[in-house]
Amino acid sequence: MTSTTARADRTDLPAPAPAGGPPLHLRAAGVSLVLDCSGPLLPRVLHWGADLFDRSVEELADLAVAATPQAVSNNVDEVVPVLRKRGLFRHEYAGRTLRGHLGLAVPERFGVSV
Repeated sequence: MTSTTARADRTDLPAPAPAGGPPLHLRAAGVSLVLDCSGPLLPRVLHWGADLFDRSVEELADLAVAATPQAVSNNVDEVVPVLRKRGLFRHEYAGRTLRGHLGLAVPERFGVSV
């Protein structure tokens, strides 16, 4: 019997989740593995760690939503000029380093002369 045949005959393995279906939840020895198989290529790991116990399909779908990175607006180019006009954001700093900006002396043990 080849390994392919042995694998095909096993009934204890979960059936692969259909593309676009609910997340696949595998549990063994106190560990849960939740896979999102909705992508076109490889499944995405949503959770791999402590056992999640029995979860409903809705709870696993919520996990998929929570694990999806959210787009963050990069509005620095719009906000910083407004803050500078109001005097709430600096144009320049007093020193080249944080220590210099705060007006702290350089300790002699570093042997740096300014």
